[in-house]
Amino acid sequence: LNLLPMSRAAEAFRLMQQARHLGKIVLTHHQPFQFRPDRGYLITGGLGGLGLAVAQWAVNQGANYLALVSRHAPDAQTTQSLEKLREQGATVQCIAADLADETQVHRMLAELRAALPPLAGIFHAAGLLDDAPLAEQTPERLAKVAGVKLTAIPHLARVSADLDAFVLFSSAAGLLGSPGQANHAAASTGLDALAQRDQAQGLPVMTIDWGAWRDIGAAARRQVGERLAETGMGALTTDEGLTALAWTLERRPSQIAVLPINWPQLQGHFGTHLPALFRELSPIAHPAPTQEKGGNPPLAARCSLLAADDLAALPPARRIERIAGLIEAQARGLLSIGNAPLRHDRPLNELGLDSLLAVELRNRLGALAGASLPATLLFNYPTIAALAEHLATLMALDSLPEPASTAPAGEAETLGDEDILSLDEDDLDAILRNLEQRHLQ
Repeated sequence: LNLLPMSRAAEAFRLMQQARHLGKIVLTHHQPFQFRPDRGYLITGGLGGLGLAVAQWAVNQGANYLALVSRHAPDAQTTQSLEKLREQGATVQCIAADLADETQVHRMLAELRAALPPLAGIFHAAGLLDDAPLAEQTPERLAKVAGVKLTAIPHLARVSADLDAFVLFSSAAGLLGSPGQANHAAASTGLDALAQRDQAQGLPVMTIDWGAWRDIGAAARRQVGERLAETGMGALTTDEGLTALAWTLERRPSQIAVLPINWPQLQGHFGTHLPALFRELSPIAHPAPTQEKGGNPPLAARCSLLAADDLAALPPARRIERIAGLIEAQARGLLSIGNAPLRHDRPLNELGLDSLLAVELRNRLGALAGASLPATLLFNYPTIAALAEHLATLMALDSLPEPASTAPAGEAETLGDEDILSLDEDDLDAILRNLEQRHLQ
Protein backbone atom coordinates (compact mmCIF):
# COMPACT_ATOMS: atom_id res chain seq x y z
CA LEU A 1 0.00 0.00 0.00
CA ASN A 2 1.51 3.35 -1.08
CA LEU A 3 0.06 6.42 0.62
CA LEU A 4 0.56 9.68 -1.25
CA PRO A 5 -0.82 13.12 -0.35
CA MET A 6 -3.35 14.73 -2.67
CA SER A 7 -0.69 17.26 -3.71
CA ARG A 8 1.21 14.37 -5.40
CA ALA A 9 -1.77 13.14 -7.42
CA ALA A 10 -0.01 13.79 -10.74
CA GLU A 11 2.96 11.72 -9.58
CA ALA A 12 0.61 8.90 -8.55
CA PHE A 13 -0.97 8.76 -12.01
CA ARG A 14 2.46 8.80 -13.68
CA LEU A 15 3.54 5.84 -11.53
CA MET A 16 0.44 3.92 -12.58
CA GLN A 17 0.87 4.88 -16.24
CA GLN A 18 4.48 3.64 -16.22
CA ALA A 19 3.61 0.51 -14.18
CA ARG A 20 6.27 1.43 -11.64
CA HIS A 21 4.13 0.96 -8.54
CA LEU A 22 3.82 -2.08 -6.29
CA GLY A 23 0.44 -2.67 -4.69
CA LYS A 24 -2.25 -0.04 -4.46
CA ILE A 25 -1.73 3.73 -4.52
CA VAL A 26 -3.98 5.68 -2.16
CA LEU A 27 -4.26 9.48 -2.17
CA THR A 28 -4.76 10.96 1.29
CA HIS A 29 -5.69 14.32 2.74
CA HIS A 30 -3.29 15.38 5.48
CA GLN A 31 -4.95 15.66 8.85
CA PRO A 32 -3.36 16.56 12.18
CA PHE A 33 -2.41 13.52 14.22
CA GLN A 34 -4.93 12.97 16.99
CA PHE A 35 -3.99 11.42 20.34
CA ARG A 36 -6.78 9.16 21.52
CA PRO A 37 -7.84 9.87 25.12
CA ASP A 38 -8.94 6.27 25.74
CA ARG A 39 -5.76 4.57 24.49
CA GLY A 40 -2.22 4.27 25.83
CA TYR A 41 1.09 5.64 24.54
CA LEU A 42 4.50 4.14 25.23
CA ILE A 43 7.62 6.33 25.31
CA THR A 44 10.96 4.56 25.71
CA GLY A 45 13.72 6.70 27.12
CA GLY A 46 10.73 8.37 28.72
CA LEU A 47 12.51 9.91 31.71
CA GLY A 48 15.21 11.58 29.62
CA GLY A 49 14.90 15.17 28.47
CA LEU A 50 13.66 14.20 25.02
CA GLY A 51 11.23 11.58 26.32
CA LEU A 52 9.73 13.97 28.87
CA ALA A 53 9.32 16.66 26.20
CA VAL A 54 7.41 14.20 24.01
CA ALA A 55 5.32 13.13 27.02
CA GLN A 56 4.39 16.72 27.88
CA TRP A 57 3.54 17.44 24.25
CA ALA A 58 1.40 14.29 24.02
CA VAL A 59 -0.58 15.25 27.14
CA ASN A 60 -1.03 18.78 25.79
CA GLN A 61 -2.42 17.21 22.61
CA GLY A 62 -4.94 15.02 24.44
CA ALA A 63 -3.14 11.84 25.55
CA ASN A 64 -4.42 10.56 28.91
CA TYR A 65 -2.43 7.34 29.43
CA LEU A 66 1.36 7.23 29.22
CA ALA A 67 3.96 4.58 30.00
CA LEU A 68 7.48 5.99 30.35
CA VAL A 69 10.26 3.39 30.19
CA SER A 70 13.74 4.14 31.51
CA ARG A 71 16.70 2.24 32.91
CA HIS A 72 16.67 4.45 36.00
CA ALA A 73 14.13 5.60 38.56
CA PRO A 74 13.05 9.27 38.34
CA ASP A 75 15.18 11.80 40.21
CA ALA A 76 13.79 14.83 42.04
CA GLN A 77 13.65 17.07 38.97
CA THR A 78 12.08 14.35 36.84
CA THR A 79 9.51 13.68 39.58
CA GLN A 80 8.39 17.32 39.35
CA SER A 81 7.85 16.91 35.59
CA LEU A 82 5.82 13.75 36.20
CA GLU A 83 3.67 15.49 38.80
CA LYS A 84 2.94 18.24 36.29
CA LEU A 85 1.67 15.64 33.83
CA ARG A 86 -0.52 14.05 36.49
CA GLU A 87 -1.89 17.43 37.54
CA GLN A 88 -3.14 17.79 33.96
CA GLY A 89 -5.17 14.62 34.45
CA ALA A 90 -2.84 12.13 32.77
CA THR A 91 -2.18 8.65 34.12
CA VAL A 92 1.59 8.17 33.98
CA GLN A 93 3.15 4.76 34.61
CA CYS A 94 6.96 4.62 35.02
CA ILE A 95 8.53 1.27 34.14
CA ALA A 96 12.19 0.50 34.88
CA ALA A 97 13.73 -1.68 32.17
CA ASP A 98 16.98 -2.04 30.27
CA LEU A 99 15.87 -2.37 26.66
CA ALA A 100 19.12 -4.11 25.75
CA ASP A 101 18.01 -7.04 27.94
CA GLU A 102 15.39 -9.18 26.20
CA THR A 103 14.09 -10.60 29.50
CA GLN A 104 13.46 -7.09 30.81
CA VAL A 105 11.73 -6.16 27.54
CA HIS A 106 9.27 -9.05 28.05
CA ARG A 107 8.65 -7.94 31.65
CA MET A 108 8.15 -4.34 30.53
CA LEU A 109 5.50 -5.37 27.99
CA ALA A 110 3.69 -7.44 30.63
CA GLU A 111 3.62 -4.47 33.03
CA LEU A 112 2.43 -2.28 30.20
CA ARG A 113 -0.54 -4.51 29.40
CA ALA A 114 -1.54 -4.58 33.08
CA ALA A 115 -1.23 -0.82 33.65
CA LEU A 116 -2.63 0.86 30.52
CA PRO A 117 -5.44 0.57 27.97
CA PRO A 118 -4.44 -0.90 24.58
CA LEU A 119 -1.67 1.07 22.91
CA ALA A 120 -2.30 3.53 20.11
CA GLY A 121 1.26 4.78 19.73
CA ILE A 122 4.90 4.05 20.51
CA PHE A 123 7.72 6.60 20.56
CA HIS A 124 11.03 4.73 20.77
CA ALA A 125 13.38 7.45 22.04
CA ALA A 126 15.74 5.34 24.15
CA GLY A 127 19.44 5.71 23.44
CA LEU A 128 22.90 5.37 24.94
CA LEU A 129 26.27 6.89 23.98
CA ASP A 130 29.72 5.41 24.52
CA ASP A 131 32.05 7.52 22.38
CA ALA A 132 35.57 6.51 21.42
CA PRO A 133 37.87 6.66 18.38
CA LEU A 134 37.29 3.84 15.92
CA ALA A 135 40.52 2.11 16.98
CA GLU A 136 39.17 1.88 20.54
CA GLN A 137 35.70 0.64 19.65
CA THR A 138 35.01 -2.95 20.70
CA PRO A 139 32.21 -5.48 20.05
CA GLU A 140 31.11 -4.95 23.65
CA ARG A 141 30.82 -1.18 23.15
CA LEU A 142 28.85 -1.66 19.95
CA ALA A 143 26.54 -4.20 21.60
CA LYS A 144 25.89 -1.88 24.54
CA VAL A 145 24.91 1.08 22.34
CA ALA A 146 23.09 -0.89 19.64
CA GLY A 147 21.25 -3.10 22.13
CA VAL A 148 19.30 -0.19 23.58
CA LYS A 149 18.17 0.85 20.10
CA LEU A 150 17.56 -2.52 18.48
CA THR A 151 16.80 -5.34 20.94
CA ALA A 152 13.25 -4.22 21.72
CA ILE A 153 12.19 -3.53 18.12
CA PRO A 154 10.97 -7.07 17.18
CA HIS A 155 8.94 -7.24 20.40
CA LEU A 156 7.48 -3.76 19.95
CA ALA A 157 6.68 -4.58 16.32
CA ARG A 158 4.47 -7.47 17.45
CA VAL A 159 2.16 -5.06 19.27
CA SER A 160 2.28 -2.37 16.58
CA ALA A 161 -0.22 -3.71 14.01
CA ASP A 162 -3.14 -1.83 15.58
CA LEU A 163 -1.18 1.35 16.35
CA ASP A 164 -1.83 4.75 14.86
CA ALA A 165 1.90 5.49 14.97
CA PHE A 166 5.16 3.69 15.74
CA VAL A 167 7.92 6.33 15.69
CA LEU A 168 11.59 5.36 15.95
CA PHE A 169 13.95 8.11 17.08
CA SER A 170 17.13 7.51 15.12
CA SER A 171 20.07 9.86 14.56
CA ALA A 172 21.50 11.79 11.63
CA ALA A 173 24.81 10.21 12.66
CA GLY A 174 23.64 7.12 10.80
CA LEU A 175 23.30 9.13 7.59
CA LEU A 176 26.32 11.40 7.89
CA GLY A 177 28.70 9.72 10.31
CA SER A 178 29.88 11.37 13.52
CA PRO A 179 33.48 11.56 14.79
CA GLY A 180 34.02 9.23 17.72
CA GLN A 181 30.52 7.75 17.42
CA ALA A 182 30.90 4.79 15.06
CA ASN A 183 28.82 2.58 17.39
CA HIS A 184 26.06 5.20 17.64
CA ALA A 185 26.06 5.69 13.86
CA ALA A 186 25.89 1.92 13.30
CA ALA A 187 23.03 1.54 15.79
CA SER A 188 21.10 4.34 14.07
CA THR A 189 21.65 2.79 10.65
CA GLY A 190 20.46 -0.54 12.04
CA LEU A 191 17.33 1.12 13.40
CA ASP A 192 16.61 2.64 9.98
CA ALA A 193 17.05 -0.79 8.36
CA LEU A 194 14.70 -2.51 10.82
CA ALA A 195 12.12 0.19 10.17
CA GLN A 196 12.31 -0.38 6.42
CA ARG A 197 11.80 -4.12 6.97
CA ASP A 198 8.76 -3.53 9.18
CA GLN A 199 7.32 -0.96 6.77
CA ALA A 200 7.52 -3.55 3.99
CA GLN A 201 5.33 -5.78 6.17
CA GLY A 202 2.70 -3.07 6.43
CA LEU A 203 3.44 -1.85 9.96
CA PRO A 204 2.92 1.87 10.70
CA VAL A 205 6.62 2.52 11.38
CA MET A 206 8.27 5.90 10.83
CA THR A 207 11.92 6.75 11.42
CA ILE A 208 13.18 10.23 12.29
CA ASP A 209 16.92 10.78 11.93
CA TRP A 210 17.30 13.64 14.39
CA GLY A 211 20.06 16.19 14.44
CA ALA A 212 21.12 17.67 17.78
CA TRP A 213 18.56 19.20 20.14
CA ARG A 214 19.80 22.42 21.70
CA ASP A 215 18.11 22.35 25.11
CA ILE A 216 17.46 18.66 25.86
CA GLY A 217 18.99 15.29 25.15
CA ALA A 218 22.55 14.02 24.94
CA ALA A 219 23.79 16.82 22.68
CA ALA A 220 22.61 19.47 25.14
CA ARG A 221 24.28 17.69 28.06
CA ARG A 222 27.53 17.47 26.11
CA GLN A 223 27.26 21.09 24.93
CA VAL A 224 27.94 20.25 21.30
CA GLY A 225 25.66 22.94 19.89
CA GLU A 226 28.41 25.54 19.48
CA ARG A 227 30.72 23.02 17.85
CA LEU A 228 28.00 21.99 15.41
CA ALA A 229 27.25 25.63 14.62
CA GLU A 230 30.85 26.11 13.51
CA THR A 231 30.38 23.36 10.92
CA GLY A 232 27.13 24.83 9.58
CA MET A 233 24.84 22.28 11.25
CA GLY A 234 22.61 23.87 13.85
CA ALA A 235 20.71 22.44 16.82
CA LEU A 236 16.94 22.21 17.13
CA THR A 237 15.04 24.08 19.79
CA THR A 238 12.48 21.99 21.66
CA ASP A 239 9.62 23.78 19.88
CA GLU A 240 11.22 23.16 16.48
CA GLY A 241 11.72 19.48 17.25
CA LEU A 242 8.16 18.95 18.43
CA THR A 243 6.81 20.84 15.42
CA ALA A 244 8.82 18.51 13.18
CA LEU A 245 7.43 15.51 15.09
CA ALA A 246 3.87 16.74 14.55
CA TRP A 247 4.60 17.29 10.84
CA THR A 248 5.97 13.75 10.57
CA LEU A 249 2.94 12.21 12.28
CA GLU A 250 0.64 14.14 9.95
CA ARG A 251 2.40 13.31 6.67
CA ARG A 252 3.70 9.87 7.66
CA PRO A 253 6.93 9.59 5.64
CA SER A 254 8.70 6.28 6.10
CA GLN A 255 11.98 8.02 6.95
CA ILE A 256 12.91 11.65 7.43
CA ALA A 257 15.98 13.54 8.64
CA VAL A 258 15.45 16.67 10.73
CA LEU A 259 18.39 19.02 11.22
CA PRO A 260 18.88 22.75 10.57
CA ILE A 261 21.64 23.57 8.09
CA ASN A 262 23.45 26.78 7.14
CA TRP A 263 24.45 25.73 3.62
CA PRO A 264 27.15 28.36 2.89
CA GLN A 265 28.83 27.72 6.24
CA LEU A 266 28.56 23.95 5.83
CA GLN A 267 30.14 24.13 2.38
CA GLY A 268 32.91 26.33 3.71
CA HIS A 269 33.63 23.96 6.59
CA PHE A 270 33.78 20.72 4.61
CA GLY A 271 35.12 22.15 1.34
CA THR A 272 35.68 19.31 -1.12
CA HIS A 273 34.98 16.72 1.61
CA LEU A 274 31.26 17.47 1.87
CA PRO A 275 29.38 14.24 2.80
CA ALA A 276 27.72 12.59 -0.17
CA LEU A 277 24.19 13.17 1.14
CA PHE A 278 24.88 16.89 1.49
CA ARG A 279 26.38 17.05 -2.00
CA GLU A 280 23.07 15.78 -3.35
CA LEU A 281 20.96 18.20 -1.30
CA SER A 282 23.07 21.35 -1.16
CA PRO A 283 21.66 24.26 -3.18
CA ILE A 284 25.18 25.68 -3.36
CA ALA A 285 27.75 24.46 -5.86
CA HIS A 286 31.36 25.47 -5.21
CA PRO A 287 33.96 23.99 -7.53
CA ALA A 288 36.92 22.31 -5.91
CA PRO A 289 40.13 24.40 -5.78
CA THR A 290 42.11 24.10 -8.98
CA GLN A 291 45.74 24.65 -9.84
CA GLU A 292 46.70 28.18 -10.83
CA LYS A 293 48.63 28.97 -13.98
CA GLY A 294 52.08 27.45 -13.89
CA GLY A 295 50.99 24.54 -11.69
CA ASN A 296 51.03 26.50 -8.41
CA PRO A 297 48.60 25.47 -5.64
CA PRO A 298 45.60 27.74 -4.99
CA LEU A 299 46.42 31.06 -3.34
CA ALA A 300 44.37 30.10 -0.26
CA ALA A 301 46.68 27.14 0.32
CA ARG A 302 49.77 29.36 -0.04
CA CYS A 303 48.39 31.67 2.68
CA SER A 304 48.23 28.90 5.31
CA LEU A 305 49.28 30.05 8.78
CA LEU A 306 51.65 27.11 8.89
CA ALA A 307 53.02 27.61 5.39
CA ALA A 308 56.67 26.63 5.12
CA ASP A 309 57.58 29.99 3.58
CA ASP A 310 56.12 31.77 6.62
CA LEU A 311 58.01 29.58 9.08
CA ALA A 312 61.23 29.89 7.11
CA ALA A 313 61.27 33.59 7.96
CA LEU A 314 61.64 32.71 11.66
CA PRO A 315 64.80 31.57 13.47
CA PRO A 316 64.82 27.75 13.88
CA ALA A 317 64.20 28.00 17.64
CA ARG A 318 61.06 30.07 17.04
CA ARG A 319 59.46 27.84 14.43
CA ILE A 320 58.16 25.15 16.77
CA GLU A 321 57.16 27.89 19.24
CA ARG A 322 55.02 29.47 16.55
CA ILE A 323 53.36 26.15 15.70
CA ALA A 324 52.74 25.50 19.40
CA GLY A 325 51.25 28.98 19.78
CA LEU A 326 48.83 28.38 16.91
CA ILE A 327 47.83 24.99 18.35
CA GLU A 328 47.29 26.60 21.75
CA ALA A 329 45.05 29.29 20.24
CA GLN A 330 42.88 26.66 18.56
CA ALA A 331 42.72 24.53 21.72
CA ARG A 332 41.71 27.51 23.86
CA GLY A 333 38.87 28.31 21.49
CA LEU A 334 37.54 24.74 21.45
CA LEU A 335 37.88 24.24 25.21
CA SER A 336 36.55 27.73 26.07
CA ILE A 337 39.25 28.24 28.71
CA GLY A 338 39.95 31.91 28.02
CA ASN A 339 43.31 33.16 29.27
CA ALA A 340 43.85 30.48 31.92
CA PRO A 341 47.41 29.07 32.01
CA LEU A 342 47.83 26.22 29.53
CA ARG A 343 50.85 23.98 29.91
CA HIS A 344 52.16 22.61 26.62
CA ASP A 345 53.19 19.33 28.26
CA ARG A 346 49.77 18.54 29.73
CA PRO A 347 47.48 16.11 27.84
CA LEU A 348 44.58 18.04 26.35
CA ASN A 349 42.06 15.37 27.33
CA GLU A 350 42.71 16.31 30.97
CA LEU A 351 41.32 19.75 30.11
CA GLY A 352 38.10 18.37 28.61
CA LEU A 353 39.10 17.53 25.04
CA ASP A 354 36.73 14.67 24.21
CA SER A 355 36.70 12.58 21.04
CA LEU A 356 34.51 15.04 19.14
CA LEU A 357 36.69 18.00 20.06
CA ALA A 358 39.78 15.96 19.18
CA VAL A 359 38.48 15.45 15.65
CA GLU A 360 37.56 19.13 15.36
CA LEU A 361 41.04 20.18 16.51
CA ARG A 362 42.53 17.72 14.01
CA ASN A 363 40.46 19.32 11.24
CA ARG A 364 41.55 22.82 12.22
CA LEU A 365 45.22 21.89 12.39
CA GLY A 366 44.94 20.16 9.04
CA ALA A 367 43.44 23.32 7.55
CA LEU A 368 46.22 25.44 9.07
CA ALA A 369 48.95 23.11 7.87
CA GLY A 370 47.38 22.44 4.49
CA ALA A 371 47.73 18.70 5.16
CA SER A 372 45.51 15.68 5.72
CA LEU A 373 46.00 14.51 9.31
CA PRO A 374 44.90 11.13 10.75
CA ALA A 375 41.86 10.76 12.99
CA THR A 376 44.14 9.41 15.74
CA LEU A 377 46.31 12.54 15.79
CA LEU A 378 45.30 13.70 19.28
CA PHE A 379 45.58 10.21 20.72
CA ASN A 380 49.08 9.69 19.35
CA TYR A 381 50.21 13.23 20.24
CA PRO A 382 48.10 14.26 23.25
CA THR A 383 49.95 17.46 24.27
CA ILE A 384 50.53 20.76 22.51
CA ALA A 385 54.29 20.18 22.64
CA ALA A 386 53.98 16.74 21.05
CA LEU A 387 51.63 18.07 18.38
CA ALA A 388 53.99 20.91 17.52
CA GLU A 389 56.97 18.56 17.23
CA HIS A 390 54.95 16.19 15.04
CA LEU A 391 53.75 18.94 12.70
CA ALA A 392 57.29 20.29 12.48
CA THR A 393 58.48 16.83 11.46
CA LEU A 394 55.71 16.47 8.87
CA MET A 395 56.65 19.83 7.39
CA ALA A 396 60.38 18.95 7.39
CA LEU A 397 61.30 22.18 9.18
CA ASP A 398 64.86 20.96 9.66
CA SER A 399 65.32 21.25 5.92
CA LEU A 400 64.20 24.88 5.78
CA PRO A 401 66.97 27.41 5.18
CA GLU A 402 68.10 29.89 7.82
CA PRO A 403 66.27 33.22 7.45
CA ALA A 404 68.21 36.05 5.86
CA SER A 405 69.46 38.49 8.47
CA THR A 406 67.75 41.41 6.76
CA ALA A 407 64.38 39.76 6.41
CA PRO A 408 61.87 40.70 9.11
CA ALA A 409 60.36 37.69 10.89
CA GLY A 410 56.82 36.85 9.87
CA GLU A 411 56.95 38.93 6.67
CA ALA A 412 53.71 38.51 4.75
CA GLU A 413 53.59 37.20 1.22
CA THR A 414 53.54 40.01 -1.36
CA LEU A 415 50.99 39.60 -4.11
CA GLY A 416 51.53 40.85 -7.61
CA ASP A 417 48.91 42.53 -9.77
CA GLU A 418 48.06 39.27 -11.54
CA ASP A 419 47.60 37.49 -8.20
CA ILE A 420 45.26 40.21 -6.94
CA LEU A 421 43.18 40.19 -10.11
CA SER A 422 42.82 36.41 -9.94
CA LEU A 423 41.43 36.37 -6.39
CA ASP A 424 37.98 34.88 -5.96
CA GLU A 425 35.72 34.99 -2.90
CA ASP A 426 37.22 31.84 -1.40
CA ASP A 427 40.73 33.28 -1.69
CA LEU A 428 39.66 36.54 -0.06
CA ASP A 429 37.93 34.71 2.78
CA ALA A 430 41.04 32.63 3.41
CA ILE A 431 43.30 35.68 3.44
CA LEU A 432 41.01 37.55 5.84
CA ARG A 433 40.90 34.58 8.20
CA ASN A 434 44.68 34.34 8.15
CA LEU A 435 45.08 38.05 8.82
CA GLU A 436 42.71 37.77 11.76
CA GLN A 437 44.70 34.86 13.17
CA ARG A 438 47.98 36.74 12.71
CA HIS A 439 46.49 39.67 14.60
CA LEU A 440 45.50 37.35 17.46
CA GLN A 441 49.02 36.00 17.62
